[in-house]
Amino acid sequence: MSFVFVIMFLRVKKPEGSVSDQLSRVDWFNLRHNPRNYWPYMGWQPIPMEFCSSPCTTHHWTFPHSGVYHYEAKVAKEPTIPWEIISNRVSFSGYWATMIYGMTSIAIIYYLPVYFQAALLSSPLRSAVQMLSTAVIIAPLAFVVGATVQVTKRYIPVNIIGWIITIVGLGVLSLLTATSDTAQWVGYQIIVSAGVGMLFTSTVFPILAPHPVNRSASALAFFSFIRSFAKAWGITLSSTVLQNQLKKNLPRSLPVSVPRRSPNCLCRYSTY
Repeated sequence: MSFVFVIMFLRVKKPEGSVSDQLSRVDWFNLRHNPRNYWPYMGWQPIPMEFCSSPCTTHHWTFPHSGVYHYEAKVAKEPTIPWEIISNRVSFSGYWATMIYGMTSIAIIYYLPVYFQAALLSSPLRSAVQMLSTAVIIAPLAFVVGATVQVTKRYIPVNIIGWIITIVGLGVLSLLTATSDTAQWVGYQIIVSAGVGMLFTSTVFPILAPHPVNRSASALAFFSFIRSFAKAWGITLSSTVLQNQLKKNLPRSLPVSVPRRSPNCLCRYSTY
């Protein structure tokens, strides 16, 4: 639907030159080689991954990343991501915040249902209902933050407040146990969701603020990439931590006693 709307309503100035001239300006080297550096983080490599291999894999891919970044900064005539949008201190802080936000927010969304099913013995449907405390808070707070920045013309306060609330919320989530009552898991979700909702829109402002309008497209493109990449990281690292803890703490007899396709394979244990 978005693709159709863009074709119907987007009106932009046609670039000068032929199609072949425009294609020759594309940074084909980066588009060809850079995606290969991210396959291991997203689980696309053909080798099996054990419990510790996801974080360990990152060390093996440091040098390819460094090479691509050096090429983009020093060699490419028209890089996919102009170096000035990354080298700026304010923009870099925005990208870094986006990275941390993407990892933490997706971990909350993915693994709170695991807590509900494993520790509180909720069904998959009930765990989805229990996540409503998160769902109904994030979107309104994101809207409020955008409107606040528009009115006040200041984005730093909402970023600071958003991170404070998020950190506090993540801290109180660690207090949840198998005996937590409804008021606790609802209230703790509201706190962390308020912070996540504020950061959903606020991290983009420090990215765009230092740059002229003609750099907005590149800055937003890299922002979208960082957020998506961070979410892949968040899922990978969180699942690695969960698997390591399950492997360490679950009884060895559990895989034998619980059928592989059993819907109740997540059970209550003292480690929660």
